[in-house]
Amino acid sequence: NGDMILDLDETWVYVQDYTITQDDINAGNVINTATVNGTGIAGPVSDLSGATINDDNATETSICQISGLSLEKTGVFEDVDGNGSGNEGDMISYTFFVTNTGLVTLYDVQIEDPLPGVVVVGGPIAQLDPGVTDMTTFTATYTITEADVLEGEFQNQAIGSGITLTGELVEDTSDDPNNLTNVDINGDGDPDDVTVTI
Repeated sequence: NGDMILDLDETWVYVQDYTITQDDINAGNVINTATVNGTGIAGPVSDLSGATINDDNATETSICQISGLSLEKTGVFEDVDGNGSGNEGDMISYTFFVTNTGLVTLYDVQIEDPLPGVVVVGGPIAQLDPGVTDMTTFTATYTITEADVLEGEFQNQAIGSGITLTGELVEDTSDDPNNLTNVDINGDGDPDDVTVTI
């Protein structure tokens, strides 16, 4: 408005709201610069916003990031030879539910099962958004040994991991939802019970 006059040593305060996006949360900050324009006696004048009156450094506002990952793993015995009992050479098939329980997007989500003989296939998940559960990308199999038959059961756990945009590694040890022991290994409020297949 041409009728507005900013006198010498006078200060005007402008307020502008900005709605944070998921991309901002993933980045962990919002960086921006404002421009002021006016007309003085000698003609047009302008300035970029800064942290102080004498600089034009962009304003950076940090955003609190909360990351989280939950991995559930269930095992099902498969009687490959069809004789009605567990024998060497029968199989266990595993299903994985991977959930982003945080508020930041996770990238390169992978599952590793360190126990020899467990073969994990699928993935990685390129991007897992907050609140999303993936139930189809990963599966695993294990061929039962004679030692497993004598033991009567097979126990194991997997580790899920992902990376945030800022490079934070987020991990979770798998939980068997059918195991009601509810041991919380990492203290995140999400159980980490070993998967037991009879």
